[in-house]
Amino acid sequence: MKNILKVAVLVLSMSFVGCSSDDDEASIVGKWNFSKEGLAAQGQEVLTDYTHATGCTKDNVEFKADGTISETYYDDACAASTSNGTYTKSGNTVVVTMDGVATTYEVKQLSGSTLKVYDTESIDGQSFTNVTVFTKN
Repeated sequence: MKNILKVAVLVLSMSFVGCSSDDDEASIVGKWNFSKEGLAAQGQEVLTDYTHATGCTKDNVEFKADGTISETYYDDACAASTSNGTYTKSGNTVVVTMDGVATTYEVKQLSGSTLKVYDTESIDGQSFTNVTVFTKN
């Protein structure tokens, strides 16, 4: 009886160790729909819902496992406009190159369902941090 109890305790303790959701890093690979957009300043984000063309497929970005990326936007007639490029991901940094222009994004959140990125741009000497939130398609 004591041996059965010891085995049961051992099996239970092993099941808790191996089931952590932190063990698996979420992947950026896949199709992501634009969800929210806005700005971040002084630790605060101001986000609004992303506006998709009514009745059309949602605007999206697709990160492929081979390091290529495609961005697809739909106009009011649901006609698609797609741009293709490449990306590299290292830690929390993603560099996307489209039409020879590289943009660096900081990944603020990446889960199985949500991707949030920051990118900073300068306009007339002022720096702005753009925030884009995607949901997994």
